[in-house]
Order: sequence, then C-alpha cells, then structure tokens
Amino acid sequence: MPKITLDDLMTSPGYPYSASTPCDFFLAVNQGLRITLEANKCCDYLTVYDAYQGGNLIANLTGEITDATYTLNTTYARVSWIPQGGVHVKGMALGFRGV
Repeated sequence: MPKITLDDLMTSPGYPYSASTPCDFFLAVNQGLRITLEANKCCDYLTVYDAYQGGNLIANLTGEITDATYTLNTTYARVSWIPQGGVHVKGMALGFRGV
C-alpha cells in the first residue's frame, strides 16, 4: 500500500501509461481538518468511502473527470481505484490535502 502524506499526488499503479492494476489509498488528517481531493485526471472507476473499512460511500466517480475538487466531511477516507480495462485509460491522479 502506498504511503500518502498531505499535499501528495496519488496516482494509480502505472500512471500515466497503464491502468490495469487496482489499488486502495487510506487517508487521514488531523482532528479539525477535512479531506480535500483534487482530481487532476481521472477516472475509469473510483470510489471514496468515509472510513478505512466499510463506511459510507461518499463518491462514485466514473468517466473523464479533470480539475474537480471534492471536500469530504471526514478525517478518514479510503479511495479505491478499480480499472475496468477501457481503451486509452491512463489511470488516475488525485491531489490530497487537509483543509
């Protein structure tokens, strides 16, 4: 599992050349902050939950998404990248920070 710190750019394995490997990112920010995700280039299929395991589905992102910002009302989140084998899909790149 990749280690992600604040203000990091998360990318799917193989980005921007391949999108065939699924992965999960586990995110946390300090109490009093909220998680913000900035979609630089995304998605084949990306889900965002408000907990590391289980939790509520916050976002279900599919299709071509660029320059979008999502602020989650939670201090913990799991982001799951699920490639669907589409043609010319390069993967996903998301910025992560606490606000």
